[in-house]
Amino acid sequence: MQGWTRRNPNPAIRDISQQKNYKPGQEVPTETCLAFPSPPSKDAPINIVGAGIFALSTALHLARRGYKNVTIFDKQPYDATLYSYLDGCDAASADINKIVRSAYGSQVAYQALTFDALEQLGAGRGAFARFATAAAGEVAGIVTKDGREHPAALTIMACGGWTPGLVPALDGLYEATAGSVVLFRIPRESGLWERFAPERFPTWLYKMRDGAEGEGGGGGGGGGYLKIGYRGTKYTNPTTQDDGKERSTPVTRWSEGEKLTQLPKQAVKVIRDFVDEYLPELEEEGIEVATTRVCWHTDSFDNNLVIDYVPGQKNLMVATGGSGHAFKCLPVIGDWVVDIIEGIGMERPQIQAWKWRTLGDQKPGNVLMEGKQGRRALGNVPLASDADLKGKATVRL
Repeated sequence: MQGWTRRNPNPAIRDISQQKNYKPGQEVPTETCLAFPSPPSKDAPINIVGAGIFALSTALHLARRGYKNVTIFDKQPYDATLYSYLDGCDAASADINKIVRSAYGSQVAYQALTFDALEQLGAGRGAFARFATAAAGEVAGIVTKDGREHPAALTIMACGGWTPGLVPALDGLYEATAGSVVLFRIPRESGLWERFAPERFPTWLYKMRDGAEGEGGGGGGGGGYLKIGYRGTKYTNPTTQDDGKERSTPVTRWSEGEKLTQLPKQAVKVIRDFVDEYLPELEEEGIEVATTRVCWHTDSFDNNLVIDYVPGQKNLMVATGGSGHAFKCLPVIGDWVVDIIEGIGMERPQIQAWKWRTLGDQKPGNVLMEGKQGRRALGNVPLASDADLKGKATVRL
């Protein structure tokens, strides 16, 4: 297209777009903007730490744009477990089903992102130890737990709830917080199998804006599992790290070392009260809780993502901060990540919202980093017993 270029020949000046209907990957006009790290060459090695939504989507779209040397690292053996939580995968994206939210009110950018993802959904198409550093402390790749170095021109940290603990610069911007999930398993021979089938039973949200009682769920997923999730309180696990600072670190039933197999009593009471009142047929048929999980999200103070270079690091990016609403964006979010790598459309409101930022004077949507003394810290929260999970439970808080 005459008069348009994909890349500015001056590496200190980046491409931006003011087109009303701009889409990722579209050619854009060249305009002057602030200096931004130049993207690596198409043959340069790129490391992506994490294998969840942001990571997989980014790797996919890097490949589609011709990058030939992309490696994904993760502590989970996803090739064997196929992202099944029941087989040991504890990422938020490893689940039996998900609610796809497309209604965002005035936040039309997220609405458009969701619709774009839904259009593309289904269309045919090693464990991190530390960063490797070069001169002046610049990140030059990663070192895995086996001691091997993996040099890279660009390293992208997309580790979900584990990201803030691996990238200390995220302090005050993001924090790992836990939701509480209960799974009921409906036998195939039960009359409730059809009643709670996803094509019959609605997706629902209840009291999501009423203090600490917000929960939601939907029809049965694979294997007859009926899931109810609680996020009225976003629990934390503050852990003192090597630099002496406390950061919330995910702990699950599948964690190495310390494990967490119980849910907070508060979460169980809210879910159990809802089931006893609105879904009594489960108890009438003797269907009790099959299993539970804590599901770790990465929450920002404003519920926006962060897809940006770490300040002071030209070879290190983060793509994280799903804040509980990123799973549905798997088909498209990586396209935006690669746009940011290549400096395309940097003035779009979505990309501006996902930049590295500080709270400033605004009121936070999520209060972060309250530490071990905070009321949401799991060390200060009573945990439920197996008896609390039974029908008609009387859990005292």
